[in-house]
Amino acid sequence: MNGLNTSFSHHFFGKEGVGAVLLLAFAAWLAWAGQAEIVRGQRLISEGIYAVGEVTGKSHYSSTSSGSMRRMVYYRFTPEGSGTEIEGRQRVGRQMYIQAREGQARRVYYLPDDPEVNEIDPGVTVVNGQTNLMYGIGAGLVALVLAAMAYRKARVSLMRYNDGTLVLAKIVEHAPAGETKAGKPIFAPVWRDDFGREGRLAPGSEGLIPAVGIQVKILIDPAGRWEPERIIA
Repeated sequence: MNGLNTSFSHHFFGKEGVGAVLLLAFAAWLAWAGQAEIVRGQRLISEGIYAVGEVTGKSHYSSTSSGSMRRMVYYRFTPEGSGTEIEGRQRVGRQMYIQAREGQARRVYYLPDDPEVNEIDPGVTVVNGQTNLMYGIGAGLVALVLAAMAYRKARVSLMRYNDGTLVLAKIVEHAPAGETKAGKPIFAPVWRDDFGREGRLAPGSEGLIPAVGIQVKILIDPAGRWEPERIIA
């Protein structure tokens, strides 16, 4: 036994594993929100009534994540039989966005029993929900790919931790290893153990790599199946 952590979760939750979990959570939320929006939109189509409202403004921006244009229209209306004005906003289609003008009177459709559920662009709530649902499904598929990558890496890492031999070594020099794009030199720390075995760690800039003379832990495969690697534990 080399005393290393051999729990699968320890090896799974690296960059890909954590990314998969976070992305999967986001995908589930996006899909849930999209489905809920579809249900609201379907209710607006089947049960909605309208009041004449007023456009109060609009805005648009390009979504960097999806590359799509998000067009928003802001409006207000007063439900029938109510003295309370409701402020609303909605992501609308291109035609509605072009036609909408501040101060313009437009029909606003809403649920009689819940006027907070409303839309100024008829049917667009269902469309927006379907879009979010598809994004959620797409993000979920990417999350599954990341999870598969994390699983494969975890299996290999776990094998190394189970079969490898941990030795203590010392950094004996910093070998030149090129330079950064900015022209700053980088060095590869060279380690040597008590049996004379040597190797190099990943290169980096001075001050960001182990100093000469420092002791490090190196995991070595007695069967020679992989290159020695530094263990930080």
